[in-house]
Amino acid sequence: MAKLENKTKENPKLEQNRLSDGRISLYLEYYLGREEKPVLDENGNQVYYESGKMWGKPKFAIKHHRRKENLSLYLIEKPRTPAERQQNKETLELAVKIRAEREQEFKESMLGYRLKKDRNVNFLDYFQAYINDYTKKDIRMVQIALSRFKDFLKEHYPMHEFGIKPELITKDMMEQFVAYLQSRSVGEGAKSIFQRFKKVIHYAIDHDVMLKDPCKGVTCKADSQILRKDVLSPEEIQRLIACHYDNENPNVRRAFIFCLYCGLRFCDVKDLTYKNIDYANKLLKFE
Repeated sequence: MAKLENKTKENPKLEQNRLSDGRISLYLEYYLGREEKPVLDENGNQVYYESGKMWGKPKFAIKHHRRKENLSLYLIEKPRTPAERQQNKETLELAVKIRAEREQEFKESMLGYRLKKDRNVNFLDYFQAYINDYTKKDIRMVQIALSRFKDFLKEHYPMHEFGIKPELITKDMMEQFVAYLQSRSVGEGAKSIFQRFKKVIHYAIDHDVMLKDPCKGVTCKADSQILRKDVLSPEEIQRLIACHYDNENPNVRRAFIFCLYCGLRFCDVKDLTYKNIDYANKLLKFE
């Protein structure tokens, strides 16, 4: 029989079997793990190893589980011509390539099996738990990302409106989700929401809740033309400052004028305190 180079840690291994017609059949053998069962006597009691008068460790019967896959590839047992030897070489190279591909598939399927078995979670609940522990200032955008995803599922995947398993979130679904976000938001809105959504996906991958990244290769671009904003002229700013209305709030008015002159957003101004003021250098500092 042909000599195969088998590495002990390969799974599956490339094996061979001689057929009655003189050919050598190539197949893969997968090792699926071992199972230990306690050895019992005729009365159903646990059997132990005996050492002198002292009972030793309990006995276990070990069963190794394997599975075979026929490749439908055959070698000539005793090639006699250069053509037959070349045929054997090409067949063996193909078998080795298939074995490597099967090993990668096997690793991913086994990991996926463990994730499904041990991490059978509802992604919407997982997302909400992520938000509950979130402490950064952009939490509102993260909440919007979850809300938009729920709305998207309700409209496009109603069977998953109240729950979806992580492994059912695919790249095709993410491309549809991006189109949905862009239909509901303008400028940076859709892009910003999708960025927060991807943060949760990557967090789930890092914590073994998801196997693959469905967002990989999916982009959400902002429309540069929509992002162009008009700038107020000094005259327009003065007209705004001169405006008054009944029951106006003087603090809101001052904050608005402050935003006009320094360019800060309302969400930045409302969080300012005296700790943000550097009196010595006459600076206002914030993150």
